[in-house]
Amino acid sequence: MLGQLTWIAARVLLATAFYLAASSAFGAVRSPAAAADLVVGPLVGLAFAAPVCAYSVHVRTDQPFAVIFRLVMLPLFLFSGTFFPVSELPSALRYLAYALPLWHGVQLSRDLYAGHIDGPADLGHLAYLVAVIAAGALLARHSYRRRLAR
Repeated sequence: MLGQLTWIAARVLLATAFYLAASSAFGAVRSPAAAADLVVGPLVGLAFAAPVCAYSVHVRTDQPFAVIFRLVMLPLFLFSGTFFPVSELPSALRYLAYALPLWHGVQLSRDLYAGHIDGPADLGHLAYLVAVIAAGALLARHSYRRRLAR
């Protein structure tokens, strides 16, 4: 399980590095603090991968993952504040967006790219991502141990 999560973090780190390089080349980076996104990117990836890793122990085929992508991941992407402000959403969806890890990652990355670091808020985003990863990893470890004990 740790090997799988490490591999996922490495892949996300590579993608984040390419994205950072491309956005730097096109002038979208306004602060050297954007380099810290090399930490934030993998954290966001792991915030999704760890809980899915815990769930993956219980499925027999890959079909449920297509459902997760269509019904969970795609709406998360659309309602994360990447394309339009979350404040424009209806209040129920807005609070749902605030509860999801991707919104926290988007906010933290925006602050880093723009160089507008808001200490308490950004530490809160970072703590939220770490908490989701820890909870997902603990659930995954428990699920793997139960599965292997059978």
